[in-house]
Amino acid sequence: MNLRAMAAANPDTPGRQRNCGAVPVGSQVEIRIKDGSAYYCGVETCGNVWLCPVCSAKIRHRRADELRAALAFWEAGGHAASLVTITVPHDLDDRYLDWSKNGEHDQAGMNRCRERAQAWRLLMPLSVLA
Repeated sequence: MNLRAMAAANPDTPGRQRNCGAVPVGSQVEIRIKDGSAYYCGVETCGNVWLCPVCSAKIRHRRADELRAALAFWEAGGHAASLVTITVPHDLDDRYLDWSKNGEHDQAGMNRCRERAQAWRLLMPLSVLA
């Protein structure tokens, strides 16, 4: 069973994700072929980059193309670019914290994130100069 089918079979999956790629949005569904690949046209998509394997791949591909174009434009102007990924430190044993729903016990974690964001704002001007 593929990931999309597993999500559709789970009653806890949000409706939009459960319907992704399966529910028609109009009066007809078409199968189209582009660059040697077939795909459905006229079915609902959830657009969830975090939870849907199909939508995530499409969105990541589109964002990568946009990033490549932006970097090419920037470098064509004689500039250099660096990519930095900043995450909240975590491990497999850490429990998930939903800071938008939890209260005071997550304040320390939010303060650490705020401190990192302040450090990033200090580093940002240096990245433009590179």
